[in-house]
Amino acid sequence: MLLLCSDRITDALLEKLGDKNWKIRKEGLEEVTAILNEAKFITGNLGGLPEALKHRLSDSNKLLVTTTLGILKILGNASGAHCKRHIPALASPLISMFGDSKVRTHPCDDSHSLLTTIASM
Repeated sequence: MLLLCSDRITDALLEKLGDKNWKIRKEGLEEVTAILNEAKFITGNLGGLPEALKHRLSDSNKLLVTTTLGILKILGNASGAHCKRHIPALASPLISMFGDSKVRTHPCDDSHSLLTTIASM
């Protein structure tokens, strides 16, 4: 199934991802995960999603950061070469996570897989 993300990534969903309440942000990330899991392939038009995910990589709630890493992995695998145009927005905050000395927030196998996926494109 080919997913046109611009149809499913609405302004309301992007607002959830930027909400002050972490529970609302978590709900938004769960919605994004559900949308992406429904699709096998994703087109390159992601609307404002990459920018919203960029901010979630530096979220104060580390559970949300981990969820965001999982979403980026799904995006990288499902969108293939379409992902390239979003790398400049996402690479810097992702790479800066490697400097985090906290075990819970240090990138795990998921981010390594994500970087491997991006590098292979």
